[in-house]
Amino acid sequence: LIFLKWIFHHLDSPLYRDKRLLFLATLKEFVIKGNVYAIQIHIPFILSYITRFLESVELHEHLVPTLEITDYIYQNFNDQFSTSHFQEIVDFLVGWRLDLSIPNSTVKIIRESFVKFRSSWIANEVFTLDLLGKLVADMFRLSNKDMDSQKTSLGPDTGTGTGT
Repeated sequence: LIFLKWIFHHLDSPLYRDKRLLFLATLKEFVIKGNVYAIQIHIPFILSYITRFLESVELHEHLVPTLEITDYIYQNFNDQFSTSHFQEIVDFLVGWRLDLSIPNSTVKIIRESFVKFRSSWIANEVFTLDLLGKLVADMFRLSNKDMDSQKTSLGPDTGTGTGT
């Protein structure tokens, strides 16, 4: 626990922002290659931190190791991966997935995480349908914005048949 607190402190500290990838890689090695029994005890603590950390992630480069840790925990300690962890993580990932500036390699990892969460999507039907409804509403809103901006750029007489 002391080691995890040390890692989390350094991940949160502004003094070590440029070293976040190193600390994430260390956490990943600890979780994936460490003693299973020792890690299992700390999974709730790690997941709570990861969901909080995802909230503050500013660089897509930090998503990859964070998702590798999350995916490993989900696949190997699924019984400790709560509904709230799933929902919070998916909520952040949807936001990142909608960011058009992230590279395809990161998009692929996000997409793969969505697929790996298959059993949680099914088990959380209400959340899944609610999220789908929000995505459709967002898409509809974006398409309306595009249509409005096209009308504005074409001018008021375009398409009316009465232009002079």
